[in-house]
Amino acid sequence: MLTQDQKEAILRSAGIDVPAWANGSSLPGSDGQHKAHGWARAAQVRAHAINDLFEAYVAQRAARSLREAEEARQLADIRRESDR
Repeated sequence: MLTQDQKEAILRSAGIDVPAWANGSSLPGSDGQHKAHGWARAAQVRAHAINDLFEAYVAQRAARSLREAEEARQLADIRRESDR
């Protein structure tokens, strides 16, 4: 299973923008406990967004591979027919 960092690196290398970390000053709460909860929640939301993007990316790659395989099969069929 891939880590969040690995998924993020794959998405970035594919040219997909991943959500940035929230600026600490924008997190809710003024004391340490509320700030820590805000960071934990921001990390959870970011991880969920990265997972969603990665699942979509993997599905797109799989669909492209299937299309390419079908095109190759059809081309091979055409070539076999023309060789007869």
